[in-house]
This record gives sequence, C-alpha cells and structure tokens, in this order.
Amino acid sequence: MPLARPSSLMVGSTLGARLVPVVTDRRLPIELQRQVQIGAGSLVFAGTLLGLLASPWFFAVPALVGAGLMTAGLTGFCGMARILMRAPWNREVYGAPARAA
Repeated sequence: MPLARPSSLMVGSTLGARLVPVVTDRRLPIELQRQVQIGAGSLVFAGTLLGLLASPWFFAVPALVGAGLMTAGLTGFCGMARILMRAPWNREVYGAPARAA
C-alpha cells in the first residue's frame, strides 16, 4: 500500500476537528523567545552592515551574538533572555527579580 503524502494526511485529519478561535491579549508583550530572536537578528544585521560599510572591527558583533546563541543552545542559559526579562515591558509578565537579603 503506497504511503499518502503528509499534506493529504493533515487535511483529512483536521476536517472533522472542532477548531476554537485563538484569543490573544494585545496588551501582553511579545513572547520572550521571539524578543531574543528579534534582538539577535537585529544585532547580527547591524554588525554585518557596519562591518561592510564602516570598519571590519564591527564583524565582531555578529561573531559574539553567534557565540551567545551557541552557548544558549548547548547549556540552556541565554544571557539576552535574562536581560530582556528585566526590561520594563516584561516586568509585569515575568515578575521583578528577587533580591537576596
């Protein structure tokens, strides 16, 4: 028996499903993971552009961002996420950092 294409399997399996509309709260900030992706992508783009146009020393910026992303992937610790959690727009969602007495 030949295997069906994945697209036909997905369409057939969702036809009878009762889908609920997704409700999003526009007052909440963007998810932290997306904020990290936006920040890292912006730094890499800006560093590459400045490296091409201004000085080759700016190529260190994308290299450091890449090293940080590799570290986050290997260890689970993301420094940019830690910094963004303390940003003013994220304090309500992720709470204020606890201080040791």
